[in-house]
Amino acid sequence: MRMRQIGLVAIIATIAACGKSHQGPATTQVVARVNNKEITVHQLNGALKQLGGGESTQALAPVVLDRLITQEVLVQQAEAAKLDRDPAVVQAIESAKRTILATAYMQRSLADLPKPADGEVDAYFKEHPQFFSGRRVYVYNSIVVQGPAAELKTAEQQLASGKDLDAVLDYLRTQKIEFIPKTLARGDEEIPADELPRFAALKEGEVVSITHPDGLEIIKMITSKPEPIDEFQARPFIEKFLRERERNARAAEEVKALRAAASIQYTGEIKPLSAGVEKPAPQANPAAANDALTKSIAAGMH
Repeated sequence: MRMRQIGLVAIIATIAACGKSHQGPATTQVVARVNNKEITVHQLNGALKQLGGGESTQALAPVVLDRLITQEVLVQQAEAAKLDRDPAVVQAIESAKRTILATAYMQRSLADLPKPADGEVDAYFKEHPQFFSGRRVYVYNSIVVQGPAAELKTAEQQLASGKDLDAVLDYLRTQKIEFIPKTLARGDEEIPADELPRFAALKEGEVVSITHPDGLEIIKMITSKPEPIDEFQARPFIEKFLRERERNARAAEEVKALRAAASIQYTGEIKPLSAGVEKPAPQANPAAANDALTKSIAAGMH
């Protein structure tokens, strides 16, 4: 595919250089000129690569080139206005450079990451039946309510006492509390782990309320049915998840080793995390560790 991409760009470059062969072979590397600045094949290839490559991306070459021309026009105007010397711009450029370099180092250091062994994939499949062999899909009405805490508490208490859902919704309307009703279909892997037991226990027509940090969710189960994924279907998702998990672990080890070997001194009022500053709290949802896997499964099944 890369050869096809390079071939397409070369054609564009040849067209751009048509009638100017007297300038030498170097002109084939230029796809456009904006005033006295050149846009090269390498710049266009780089922009195309950021879109993911492939045949569908190759068809976007004229569009991408047009955007590069617009960008070059703006860059030239910014340089003429000496914005490249503006302290805020200089700081932003330096920040982007540091991010790119740090990312490039980690990508290179993790380039030799091996493919997960078959035994690892098999074990993960067997240890997590809720995502695979025992997977269920739930179709339900979800009503997200946001409003004063006291009113939400009253609505929750009304549901707990067995009050009809329509009556509770009428109460919310009279209190002018906004709510958003939706009908959703989600598999086990898309339900937060701490909420999954309640979902699994719900029968058709039953209603339950779940309190979230940003409001209240009222759920009415429409139906639930088994929809398992066999090991053959699950394998690519599990391999991707295990590889990403190993990648994150290796990255953390690399950073820890580099920091341990470096001379780090705190010279201001900000104290190091190890000196009593609390680290950000982990996510409350236990399923967060499987986030990459569950999103992949959900995308693959839909």
